[in-house]
Amino acid sequence: MYMMKVLAQDCGNQELWGRGLACGKAAMEGIPGALLCGEEDGLFSVQSCREMAQYLGVASERFHVVKGAGHLPMLDHPEEVIRIVSEFLSSLQGAQQNTS
Repeated sequence: MYMMKVLAQDCGNQELWGRGLACGKAAMEGIPGALLCGEEDGLFSVQSCREMAQYLGVASERFHVVKGAGHLPMLDHPEEVIRIVSEFLSSLQGAQQNTS
């Protein structure tokens, strides 16, 4: 719950963030995920994003900080985001082939 308080401080509405994260966690149950954030994000600190990833059950190797990016890393550094997403999708495809 500490993480929700940190996010609430970052964005200003603890109740809204608490409900949203709880719904997100339930929706992601058993589904592999990745989370990336911008190193220079003015809305959410890297630590807040790291805690959100932990709360949602995102594996630490699937948490990425895009250096030099702000709140929209896909606009600031699209090539880096494409690389991260491509690697994530490839890892899922590889995992699926290993279970077949």
